[in-house]
Amino acid sequence: MENRLELIKQIAEMNDAIIQGEIKNKQPVGFIVGDTYINNPLLDETGKISVENPEEYYGKDNIDNFIEDGKKIIE
Repeated sequence: MENRLELIKQIAEMNDAIIQGEIKNKQPVGFIVGDTYINNPLLDETGKISVENPEEYYGKDNIDNFIEDGKKIIE
């Protein structure tokens, strides 16, 4: 689980850099929960509160897809 958390953290940091324009020619990855696009599953839907267990909070399928898609942008 620790390795997955580290991977989620790396992908979320890469998403932040893409969104802030520090990295060009890449699209951020994420998933939709309700009407909110989540690109950092380490935070809740507001983007302000830390989530200890992203798989429990957002669901394993969402996190699996986030990691799979995210591997492509961190390579």
